[in-house]
Amino acid sequence: MVMAAAFTLSFVSCGDDDIEYEGVILEDGDFIEIGASTQNDANYNQGFGYDTTAAYPAHFKVTLRNGKLVITNLTAQNTAESLQIPGMNLRDCQCAARIGDYGKVNALSKINSYLGADQYSDSVAAEEKHGYVVEVHGTMNFDGYGRPELHDLKSQHMRIWLEEATDKGYKVRYEYPYKEEQ
Repeated sequence: MVMAAAFTLSFVSCGDDDIEYEGVILEDGDFIEIGASTQNDANYNQGFGYDTTAAYPAHFKVTLRNGKLVITNLTAQNTAESLQIPGMNLRDCQCAARIGDYGKVNALSKINSYLGADQYSDSVAAEEKHGYVVEVHGTMNFDGYGRPELHDLKSQHMRIWLEEATDKGYKVRYEYPYKEEQ
């Protein structure tokens, strides 16, 4: 009986997902931050997602604010390769991140495709059992230097699921990066 209860709880806590995803409780003003501002930060590589050779990582926050999920783009430090370009040592790099509502889903893994370009914005209404997709890409035009080791961050995606409402916010599951199912 105890094993049956534990088995049931494990599925309730993750919806219909077969694997565990990152989970947090977000209350008004709380955020999930992707990337880091300095190379000394232990999470620095997290912002690169699948594009580990980019000249800079993604760095953004998804904040629960007044019943909305709001994107804040933050600056990131250049990699050593990009710092070799004259004038780059004083420049912080920016990415453009936007969020879109995927709709109602019963698990994070059910968010299995990207949204159309016109479905993203800087904020969306936060709703229980809804999935969200964040798209982020580099904006610094490093691709113009024509050096393969120096390029802007290619488009990356994050998926977010508001699993359940709490008294002051939501229990949230998320994954960065994630790739659309083929």
